[in-house]
Amino acid sequence: MTRFSHLAACGLVLLQPLAAKCDLAFQQPLVAASDLEFQHPLAAACALSDPDSLCSSTRRDLTPEQAQRELGPLLSINSSVFGPRDPRWLDATQRYQLYAVPDIQMVVQPRLESDIPKIIEYANSNSVPFMVVNRGHSLTATLGNFAGIQIDMSVLTDITIQPDGKTAWFQGGTYDHQVMVELWELDYVATTGSCSCVGMMGPGLGGGHGRYQGLYGLISDNLVNLNVVLANGTAIRVNETTNAELFWGMQGAGHNFGIVTSFELKIYPREVESWYYKNYMFTQDKHELLFEEMNKFQNNGTTPKLMAANYGLYTMNTTVSETEVSRRSDKVPLPTGPGPSDLK
Repeated sequence: MTRFSHLAACGLVLLQPLAAKCDLAFQQPLVAASDLEFQHPLAAACALSDPDSLCSSTRRDLTPEQAQRELGPLLSINSSVFGPRDPRWLDATQRYQLYAVPDIQMVVQPRLESDIPKIIEYANSNSVPFMVVNRGHSLTATLGNFAGIQIDMSVLTDITIQPDGKTAWFQGGTYDHQVMVELWELDYVATTGSCSCVGMMGPGLGGGHGRYQGLYGLISDNLVNLNVVLANGTAIRVNETTNAELFWGMQGAGHNFGIVTSFELKIYPREVESWYYKNYMFTQDKHELLFEEMNKFQNNGTTPKLMAANYGLYTMNTTVSETEVSRRSDKVPLPTGPGPSDLK
């Protein structure tokens, strides 16, 4: 956690030095997709193989139909470029919630990993911002300022277990429920987020808390290789020996540096067959004692290894106390204990 806390503070500072030090020689064909939501305020001008076919200035009036004609032929078979009139639009642009909704002007859905650099180069050559989406769970306020192309990676979800059974390759569009189920059926588990509907690399590039972290650490602790496409469309391999500083930076601040198109992650034999959970309810007069006991239980980060998760929720429940609920509705402050970790 020390490394992760440092990354939160210095991720943006590291962006330019790390990008400059990247070894741009990509060593192996990429296999896959993208992850969470990477957005870059693109300014201009990565030339395509046919630079005369596209302008190198901002095209504010670029339509989905124009992109279909210009970008479509450059992409692999079964890739798609579409706009709001397409029947796939609502599913492709649906979000987890309506906070800071981005202005999506068109959706590009690549069928192969090799399509991703071409899409980015096209966006760059037209100075059109792009955003890469897996499951649409981003909650950053800046997302509401985005207007441009959404790169939808939902069809890129392959999982390939390596012959030694110690790691697997995951395409960037994989998500927690898919990974949990597919690995479980093959007697494996991996570090994932706790919510089944969330993409793998969304939490993974920020550290990645999950149910197995007591046993195996965070998602980022288990990364072996990352296939990354930089903001200029260059594809590179990132690991402990190749682009090592970038690898360090992406294990906690990875959303700042590029698109993870695929990744190799450690996997483990399935050992814990079932999980037990229980809900407890405490009235507000127990807050101080509750937080004191929780702090003892957490013991400065040394929670028992098999404690998969513990969290709380403040709610108004009339079956417990109608008096306190009515007082809250009248906007009269409720008494609360001054617990050391009181979340109110």
